[in-house]
Amino acid sequence: MSSAHWLNYQREHDEQARLKLSINRQSQQVVGAEAYSYTADDLVNYLAILIQQNISVKRLHDLFLTYPSTATDLCGIWV
Repeated sequence: MSSAHWLNYQREHDEQARLKLSINRQSQQVVGAEAYSYTADDLVNYLAILIQQNISVKRLHDLFLTYPSTATDLCGIWV
């Protein structure tokens, strides 16, 4: 999926930003991911935490995250 429409990537003019997710539909948890962007390193770190901590969509939306940042863009994954 293109993530170039995410606020963080629009701010950075990163029109090539891409994200590929593997999601367990039953638990709504991310189980794998690939990212390509200027800030892919940050995004991969956040996704690794989601995967390792088994964070669901609901739990992700309950977290307090800094804005604007790649972290807050994660809330848009399931929208």
